[in-house]
Amino acid sequence: MTGRTLAGPFAMFAPPAVWAAVFLLAYASESVVCSRWNSPGLHAVLVMSAGIAGLATLAILAHEAARHVAATDREARFEARASLTLAGLSAIALLWTMLPAVLLSACMG
Repeated sequence: MTGRTLAGPFAMFAPPAVWAAVFLLAYASESVVCSRWNSPGLHAVLVMSAGIAGLATLAILAHEAARHVAATDREARFEARASLTLAGLSAIALLWTMLPAVLLSACMG
């Protein structure tokens, strides 16, 4: 074993992909929920559920990256630090994506 995290470079792209999936679900669900059912409560539940699942996934990815930060291989150490940083930034972005669902009501127009 060379000390690489998860699947090497995949670990660096996974946290932003998690954020992008939640972001896409938040905006797509607002469009569908408001046009078909006009239910702002359902939209909030969908966004919060996806956000919580996304945060849990990011926590797992960050934990896995943190385990490999002290690796002896220089490339593995870089990948682990980059993954850990991207997991933190993606968590902030995910919280920022969830914020409007908490503060504002969907289906206003």
